[in-house]
Amino acid sequence: MRYDGERASGVVRRGRRGASRRGAAGRAAAGRAAAGGLLAVGLVAVPAWAPVWTPHSTHSWAPVGSAVAATANQDEECPAGVLIPERGWAPDALALDAAHRIATGAGVRVAVIDSGVAPVAHLRGALAIGTDVVGGEGADATGQTDLTGHGTVVATMVAARPLEGSGLVGVAPGAQILPVRAWYADDDAAQRDGTAPTPQSLAAGLRAAVALGADIAVVAASTAEDAADLRDAVAQASAAGVLVVASAGNLADDDDPTQPRYPGAYPGVLAVAAMADGLVPVAAHTGPHVAIAGPGALVLGGLPNGADCVLGADGNATSWATAQVAGAAALLAQAYPDEGPEGWVFRLTATAARQDPDARTDDVGWGLVQPLAALTLVDDGTARGVDSPAVARPEPAADDEPPLHVTVPPDTWLPARQAVLWWSLAAAVASAAVVLVGRRRGPAAPRALRR
Repeated sequence: MRYDGERASGVVRRGRRGASRRGAAGRAAAGRAAAGGLLAVGLVAVPAWAPVWTPHSTHSWAPVGSAVAATANQDEECPAGVLIPERGWAPDALALDAAHRIATGAGVRVAVIDSGVAPVAHLRGALAIGTDVVGGEGADATGQTDLTGHGTVVATMVAARPLEGSGLVGVAPGAQILPVRAWYADDDAAQRDGTAPTPQSLAAGLRAAVALGADIAVVAASTAEDAADLRDAVAQASAAGVLVVASAGNLADDDDPTQPRYPGAYPGVLAVAAMADGLVPVAAHTGPHVAIAGPGALVLGGLPNGADCVLGADGNATSWATAQVAGAAALLAQAYPDEGPEGWVFRLTATAARQDPDARTDDVGWGLVQPLAALTLVDDGTARGVDSPAVARPEPAADDEPPLHVTVPPDTWLPARQAVLWWSLAAAVASAAVVLVGRRRGPAAPRALRR
């Protein structure tokens, strides 16, 4: 099982809580990196001054080794309550300002099936009473406890409300978040007591999302196990009209990148890859099921301690990409509720930014999500590359039809016409010769007058 926010990296940029501030560890990290100009972390270049939050884990998929370690790392690199005024590259790449003039996701219910969602300031008015499907010691029946931070980051990327002093605004700032707590942590104790994530806990989370009336369910986790329980839960959610948006899967050092990961690889799921600024793919699991990509590297999110943090600096970014694609789907769910999941997926994939408008790739699907273009698409069946589920592709125009090939029957009169032609040519030549000879002799000279 892999939690696709694993080794999430955070960067604090002139965070403020009444004044500019960074943690001591962040200042030390910045000083060590200053001589190099840029600190290369994974596939993404991080500014040298930026402290990088890389929680340690004893398990391949986990974001942290323990809940205590998670809190310590968050407070050290992204101090509690410190906000970041810069919003980063993703909002402009997604044209969010213009998209929000059309839709904000108002009235759309997005279930975040994750580690819980903390009631941070960015989610004031957005966070509904959810549920806890784990039920272990420390269970929170509302789903509003988050020991690792992952679920809170996902939720803020989906639906964060504007907050003074912060550049963080969710892709769907009018949407409602339904927190479905499907695990608590992944340390040894969580493994022993059954509070770590499993395919079964994800399946329970999906069923809970359906029961809560979700329109969209976000699963920012993946597993290589094709578990019947999880497969069935996805099918049940799809049958209930819930769009499941799941990560394609972060790539560990010893992974086969072509190994499909679930639930992203199940039919009906919108599987999301990640991109960095400039349409650069972030290394992740690939395959024909990958449908689209979202911003995943150096993107702004909110932590349970009330801080803003720039995340995804180490290449493990599919969770954050999944959150933002889910936010884009929420915009479409508000604007086109009758089109349903199939129509929303069509709009997202048909309008995604890609080099070849007629082709998808196994690493980023149809390209980087473009919410504004998806909202304004006129579905007349002519979308490049992706067939509309509602409108048949029109017949090719006359100019586009292949040339007409005509078979000419043999000409049986050809010999006769050729003979006539030769005789006509001969007569014309003879007549021309007579005229030329006459012209050369000229008129007869008059006789001379005699005296």
